[in-house]
Amino acid sequence: PTSLIPNPSFEDTLCCPRSFDEVSCAESWIQASEATSDYFNTCGFLGDTFSMGKPAPPTKFNGKGFVGFHDMSFRNGQIYKEYVGACLSQSMKIGKEYKIDFYLAYGKGFESVAISLFASVNCTDLPF
Repeated sequence: PTSLIPNPSFEDTLCCPRSFDEVSCAESWIQASEATSDYFNTCGFLGDTFSMGKPAPPTKFNGKGFVGFHDMSFRNGQIYKEYVGACLSQSMKIGKEYKIDFYLAYGKGFESVAISLFASVNCTDLPF
């Protein structure tokens, strides 16, 4: 089946990331929150300090690109959560069943994480 999520594997690039906070280098993806997620790709930046000084995990599932995010970090006394977003290639239909599959690698912190998906009928709601 065809994915409704454009560039689902983060392989299509507009540029090669050179540092953290460069989700805009992955075609069709944007920062969906004020907190900044990171885009990593073997064509550029892989985050030398990705996980407490350890190298980034290998991109063995879909190739060269992946995103990283913090979940429930605390900065300046506030909860800090990072989100990425993309506008679907077509609208979802009421009453139709959809399935999403993805790979998740552990970097540091809690060993389990709750994943949340948010939707809007208007792509201009991103970032929220």
